Amino acid sequence: MSKQVKKAPKIKKPDLPPRLEELDWDASLLEEEERIENGLIKDQVIEGIKEERLSFKKLRFEGVTFESCSFRQIELVDVEFYKCDLSNVDLSDSIIHHVEWRDCKLLGMNVSGSTIRHTTFKGCQADYSAFGFA
Repeated sequence: MSKQVKKAPKIKKPDLPPRLEELDWDASLLEEEERIENGLIKDQVIEGIKEERLSFKKLRFEGVTFESCSFRQIELVDVEFYKCDLSNVDLSDSIIHHVEWRDCKLLGMNVSGSTIRHTTFKGCQADYSAFGFA
């Protein structure tokens, strides 16, 4: 009798359009809607944001630093983070699907209680991060 070996499921990468319009992060992005879609946020500092139930879809964050931010119950779908600093960011109780984190600093990031599917972490520093019940 031979045992069948189960193949590990293939992790789907974020589905991003080939070209993304560069967005400037400012308060008006969140004032108009609680959803930000189809864009590139690059080389910016995002600080002091405390929002719940936001939706980020089809976004790429590149070289972005998040300082003193809390995005509880956020929905991240088809999002890439490249060389970003999300140290001590609160993403607890969130939905995180098809997300790729590459070469990011995630020290003390909190994703406890989140649903995480088809998500990869490559070359990230995540000491003291909380993934409990995720």
